[in-house]
Amino acid sequence: MKIMSLSCNGCGAPLDATSETRFITCQVCEARLQVVHEGTTVRTEDFVADEEVRALKLESVEEEVDELRTQLRLSEIDREWEVQRQEYMVAGESGEKMVPTYAGARVLAVSAFGLVFGGLICFLVGNLDFGLAAWGLAIVAWVCALINRASADRYEEARLRHRNRRRDVLREARKSAH
Repeated sequence: MKIMSLSCNGCGAPLDATSETRFITCQVCEARLQVVHEGTTVRTEDFVADEEVRALKLESVEEEVDELRTQLRLSEIDREWEVQRQEYMVAGESGEKMVPTYAGARVLAVSAFGLVFGGLICFLVGNLDFGLAAWGLAIVAWVCALINRASADRYEEARLRHRNRRRDVLREARKSAH
């Protein structure tokens, strides 16, 4: 039986092995090595026991499953939001659905002020009919502005709830990963 000189992969210490040797432990650093015989060459590789390999694979699979669970939960939250979002939409002038905005409420409020001012001018010049019509339209514009503002508030609150739910899922995933 021929004795071969090898080196430890971990610390470089000399190792003696025979042609029959399959595994060896370094006496200096206690590295567990596999002796690989390939034709006329012999080398060592780091050896990881089956239990360690299984543990590493299991940990990797568990991490992937956790990531998939997180992605699934985020997808569910996003689908729920898309359904809920449709409930908050308002109809535009031509019937298309759109997100309620604060800008729409502002435009209506400015229009109401303009109608009040126009009605006041009509009263001052003696045209009571136009003055009353302008003030009636101003009231309608104010009511629409308030409704639009309330719709925009509800939409924004729901959007923030959705964003916070996503943030909480991501935080929990980061926390469990550590």
